[in-house]
Amino acid sequence: MTNSIGTSMWSRVFRLRGTVILHIWWQVTLVVLFTTGIIFIHLNKFPIHFPMPILIDIMGVVTGLLLAFRTQTSYERYSQGSELWCQMTIYSRNLTRLIWTGVTPHDSQNIVEKKSAINLVLAFAVATKHYLREEYGYKYADLSNLLSHITTTHATPRNVSISHKETFDDVITTQRDVNCTNIPLEISYYIASYIKYCQNQPWDQPKCDAIVITAMHKYLSQLVGCLTTFEKIRKTPIPIAYSVHLTHITWIYTLAIPIQIVSRFEWNTLPIVALAGFALLGILEIGQEIENPFSYAANDLPLDQFCEDIRLEMEHVLMQSPVQAKDWISSDKNMPFYPKSFQTASELMRRSPEELENIMRRLETGPQAAAGRTAV
Repeated sequence: MTNSIGTSMWSRVFRLRGTVILHIWWQVTLVVLFTTGIIFIHLNKFPIHFPMPILIDIMGVVTGLLLAFRTQTSYERYSQGSELWCQMTIYSRNLTRLIWTGVTPHDSQNIVEKKSAINLVLAFAVATKHYLREEYGYKYADLSNLLSHITTTHATPRNVSISHKETFDDVITTQRDVNCTNIPLEISYYIASYIKYCQNQPWDQPKCDAIVITAMHKYLSQLVGCLTTFEKIRKTPIPIAYSVHLTHITWIYTLAIPIQIVSRFEWNTLPIVALAGFALLGILEIGQEIENPFSYAANDLPLDQFCEDIRLEMEHVLMQSPVQAKDWISSDKNMPFYPKSFQTASELMRRSPEELENIMRRLETGPQAAAGRTAV
């Protein structure tokens, strides 16, 4: 176990994928070059003396608090996105379960209808993934086969990433020009039409009861609720004034360090400032990277894997017919009162309630129960 921990530690120390090193190396290089210039000026032109590094003390506290708040805010968005996807998975599972087991009879027509509806539940998750990545349209490898038979407003894949736009106004204008539509929301209309179809069957040939209909509407509404909250996270970035001001403060503080400590450390200032710049600029970059957790970066949520998990679960559910309670309760291998009674459920059902109660009393007063009471 110790060896495993050590291996994991060293693999993290030397790991590059998923880190911010490749994003900030040039920034740290600029800081090092600036520091080298300050040291050269101090040693060869005119000395730079700060009796007390007051600016480091004052700005250090402010910069630290701002960076901590920025990182925490970004992580909350990341965590909320992960929690929302977990909830959407739960609602997808429940809706699939109700469609597959709650709609009867299990004949050829209903099997085809239920499979078609469940495909749309999967399509909702996949379309949400693309929608959060601002990949508009449905002609993607993992989505087109699920939606090729229905009509959507927008059919051409387009990608408009907010992270590549200069201002919020540019984002709004670009999205308006693309004429993007909310395909997950459109899919919810088709799922609702299936629920309505089940609800409007003749009274003497019902496909499901009112409780199942109500539950399906509930889970569909919750899926749409998850989509709306996803939109809030994706389309409500941290205010630009806060992000820009924090970037300014971080750079001012980092570049002020060598000026204040060069008279004391001289060339030793170089590694000190390099490490400080790596730490501060790294934290700043982490906050910016995880602010939008829905993209393709190594630190983003694995949405492709989430959708694949949902697809595999649905395929597994559809591999078997809806389970009937009588089939497993009446099984010859079901011995409800084991180990006190080796009789099967079918045999026990032929006994009187008094006999069954006597068997259950023996269960409560058996050696294990007695040992449990003694331990207590």
